[in-house]
Amino acid sequence: MSACRRRPSARGLAHSSLLFWLLLVLVSAQVYFSARALKEDGVGTTPDVMSATSSESAEEALLKDLERLPKLTFLATAYSLPGQTASGENVRAGIVAADPDILPIGSIIHISAGRHSGVYTVLDTGLNIRGRMLDIWMPTPQEARAFGVRRVMVRVLRWGWGSSR
Repeated sequence: MSACRRRPSARGLAHSSLLFWLLLVLVSAQVYFSARALKEDGVGTTPDVMSATSSESAEEALLKDLERLPKLTFLATAYSLPGQTASGENVRAGIVAADPDILPIGSIIHISAGRHSGVYTVLDTGLNIRGRMLDIWMPTPQEARAFGVRRVMVRVLRWGWGSSR
């Protein structure tokens, strides 16, 4: 009886690798056909940019789209510590820390803050970052001190790693 019986661990490994391969094939097919359908439908292109007249540049059309998004007021500070963010990325320009209950990690925002205005990605959190607070990464401590504490206008371009709201 024991001579006919297979080892359960060997059968389990063969079964799990088959399931893994099947799952990989299904996911690959889903990604391929979804991307193909989006390309055929023209999804992912900005309509205002595509219909911009010759006198209006693509940048102006994008700024008009940005103006349509609601503005949120945040209190911003700056930091210049080296290391990794809460998302595992190394700190670099274009990263902000935010309260994940307000702006989840992966959110993409536009900050209006004078010469520090631009598009930033929320990839960090902070112990003292609660509510509508942001901590913007700066390359040097001098820049961070010069930034100080100020109110900034924020427009959310994407909420978290998922889709936009």
